[in-house]
Amino acid sequence: MTTSATTCTSCVFFEDKAAANAGVCRAHPPVPSSAAEKPAAVWPTVKTDDWCGQHTAGRQ
Repeated sequence: MTTSATTCTSCVFFEDKAAANAGVCRAHPPVPSSAAEKPAAVWPTVKTDDWCGQHTAGRQ
């Protein structure tokens, strides 16, 4: 079970993007994306209440 203390919002690698309940995870380098007209590299979009096994506390 996850708690708010171990969700993306409290992780040092989470960057809030002012989207409703979402941001990007910067724990690893961006990955190529073909969704845009021009090739681009993007970080994964995550929800604020998502979690992973690499959570690193830092933001309060």
